[in-house]
Amino acid sequence: MRVWTLQKFDIFSEPFRRECAYSYNDENSPPKLRHAYEQLWDRVGDQFIWCTLKEFKPKSPSWNDRQSWVIDVPENVLGKVLIRIVNANWWHTIIGGCGAPGQLWEHWKCVAKERFKTKQEQDDWIEEEKRKYLATRKDSDLWEMFWNCHPSEEGAEALVRLPVCRDWVVPPCP
Repeated sequence: MRVWTLQKFDIFSEPFRRECAYSYNDENSPPKLRHAYEQLWDRVGDQFIWCTLKEFKPKSPSWNDRQSWVIDVPENVLGKVLIRIVNANWWHTIIGGCGAPGQLWEHWKCVAKERFKTKQEQDDWIEEEKRKYLATRKDSDLWEMFWNCHPSEEGAEALVRLPVCRDWVVPPCP
């Protein structure tokens, strides 16, 4: 199984430190982030990295300080290395963002454009739809949706155990 990740540290040997978690100690990060990471670490430990199941090319310069890695995890060790396929959309909801599926976002955008003329009216309506949508979700439901994810689902990502074997890294194209 091929996965992609961007990390600030050496994925081969350096043990992961909780303070290195993306935004974990950032005072501007969502307030639920630290609590969510602690719940996640309680369940799977803290020696893993988040990986995407599709190639990820960040557009934001805030990712420029990270090393890009392509990892090809062999089938015979998949169960030992791949901790779980999870749904990143629901992770973002758990930490205080909106994890509504992209198809729903697209639907909201189309409806808003049909109903409202100004961008502000459209944004306000979408925000209200998002609020109503999330109000129907309990915290336990969000975690359940986060954990029960099929690899083909929108938002599917992988938690891969550290350290990663050097032989699994796909060399960069020249």
